[in-house]
Amino acid sequence: MKTSLYVHIPFCSAKCRYCDFFSIPLNEKTGQGESENLQKNLLDGILSELKIRLSELVPKKIETIFIGGGTPSSIKPELLDNFLTGMEELLLGLIGDDAEISIEANPESCSVDFLDVLSNHRINRLSIGVQSFDLKTLKKIGRASFPENIYDTVAGIRASWHKNLSLDIISGVTADYMDDIEKALSLSPEHLSVYSLTIEEDTPLYDDLLNSRIQPPDEELQAESMTSVSAFLEKHGFYKYEISNFALADPAFSNECRHNLMYWNMQSYIGIGPGAVSSLYFDDRKIRITNTVDLDLYISCFTDGLRAPLTCRTTEVLSKFDFLLEHYLMGIRLKKGINPDIFRARFAHGPEYFIPETLSKWQASGLTGPGCCALNEDGMLLLNRFMSEVWDELKKKDFF
Repeated sequence: MKTSLYVHIPFCSAKCRYCDFFSIPLNEKTGQGESENLQKNLLDGILSELKIRLSELVPKKIETIFIGGGTPSSIKPELLDNFLTGMEELLLGLIGDDAEISIEANPESCSVDFLDVLSNHRINRLSIGVQSFDLKTLKKIGRASFPENIYDTVAGIRASWHKNLSLDIISGVTADYMDDIEKALSLSPEHLSVYSLTIEEDTPLYDDLLNSRIQPPDEELQAESMTSVSAFLEKHGFYKYEISNFALADPAFSNECRHNLMYWNMQSYIGIGPGAVSSLYFDDRKIRITNTVDLDLYISCFTDGLRAPLTCRTTEVLSKFDFLLEHYLMGIRLKKGINPDIFRARFAHGPEYFIPETLSKWQASGLTGPGCCALNEDGMLLLNRFMSEVWDELKKKDFF
């Protein structure tokens, strides 16, 4: 069973108004001394949880590691250094020389000390949450950053850290969205993630929308930006391999995010840290484990040892239907489409077998791609509609 590891460090400098991930602004309720103590306690707990999970699962190899959040770069550098050392010791013998090890950072907290810590460890992929180079756009989406931070930070990264760099951009917020893409390219990243702004429930932006303080995202503008950005990036040496992700073409090395490909190809992954999710696909059962977001409870389980680990997580057994549906939901995001070998090994048939009516209709409309159960550029603009039709067709039939 191929396995990846996701590490959730929930702390950040300030919570963005569009963010619906579990995260905690470090200085919102704590002073500096309390903040450092909380960081240390939580990082110690994550290492303890990792040790427990490895003993439970006994993986033969960890293919990829992604340290996200939150914003891991907001952690005090000395604490992060100790944490990475402890993690590497626990994973000794499990991560090969070819492992992809990523970490997230934001421009405002990606300091020289942070980069020095990365250089001391096996981190070989850095993902920076740029979102926009325009101050008005940053303010519109509630992003606590400034364009000058972005330029200075990425210039510093390129001067001292010569490994894979990915930039996140939110596109289609304003009509001059291409300016952000051009400025991102000027920083020579190996990878770009270009997303449309989605306003999720239980976020400040959602409250603004409900109370008519902002207008909803312009869907036509977002669709236009998705098409235009794809064409522009492909002219500049990038290729689209997932609905929102672009890799710089390199004949000697793949710049695709291997960790995210594990998700999209429905491979198993272990999630550790508060709020982290694990998906484990054994031959006889498929389970999803979700950790508590209660920081005090998490620390009492894994740092203080006052509670049993099972009290800090919930476990769900996926039904055969849900497991099948998720293969379509995740795989259809890829330009190549659903991996037919993985799918056939699990369901005894290719992905086209279960949804012949939907595929026939979309093929006749010219919306499918050349891959196995894949959508083309126009089809990807209608991804939600496709999945709705897949769900409807699957529900009409009794496969299991």
